[in-house]
Amino acid sequence: VPLLQGTPVLTDVNGGFTITGLYSCPSQSTPVFLLATGGNPGLGAGATNPNIALMSALGPCGNLTSSTFIAVDEVSTVAAAYSLSPFMNNYTSVGSTSNDAASLATAFALVNQYVDTATGLGPGPALAAGHTAPIAALYTLADALAACVNSVGGSAGDGSACGRLFDAATPGGGSAPVNTVDAILNIAKNPTRNVSDILLLSGAIVPFSPSLTTAPADWTLPILPNLTLTAAFGTVDTNGSANGTITLGDPASNGGLVITVISSDTSHVTVTSPSSVAPG
Repeated sequence: VPLLQGTPVLTDVNGGFTITGLYSCPSQSTPVFLLATGGNPGLGAGATNPNIALMSALGPCGNLTSSTFIAVDEVSTVAAAYSLSPFMNNYTSVGSTSNDAASLATAFALVNQYVDTATGLGPGPALAAGHTAPIAALYTLADALAACVNSVGGSAGDGSACGRLFDAATPGGGSAPVNTVDAILNIAKNPTRNVSDILLLSGAIVPFSPSLTTAPADWTLPILPNLTLTAAFGTVDTNGSANGTITLGDPASNGGLVITVISSDTSHVTVTSPSSVAPG
């Protein structure tokens, strides 16, 4: 149910806005989200993009005060869509039955592990110690949305930044989305579809970093416990970068387990071993 009534709230030329005193909470525990649609992304006078839809999931309404600062950007949009996807049909349809109210509250809380809604950047303040959020993958998806947002818009099939996003985010047998929230929601619900195409959606300007340079196996965004490797002996070769090879075992005998780290994101680690593995 929309809480803002009357004249739509517009941002100023710097993207700032205030909604203090313009809404009332149905209850202190009612989960709420903020949605920003349309407008000029900064392309000059008269340029508007009807395909823009950005979202920030804020949690219990009673937690909001007149001093609460909210950032609504592509990162907060990805975090909201992925966390709330079991309870979303599109950006105008988010909710649950009373039987699922606790699960919906948990989904809103998950947002704060991915993103800080006060800054619009990840990871969030609720990320548990000893865990890692897939920030590179999350930022890559945010960059894909940004290419559409920072344009005059488009539609599936027209070759524009928005058109390419909507093509890649069209579910099998389904209709193409027409806004950026519904596009990322489709990707969250169909994470194995058009994986490589989605990687290539970023524009010339990439606002969020780090981002992926190779396609992941899928576009799931798991939050995982940190990877810890313990061995009596072994070698580590990082080649002066975050990537590298860790060999557990005796390098002289070409034995052991070889772990090739292709990203500092622990959700993207490949494990290979020699054809003949000696005990390490």
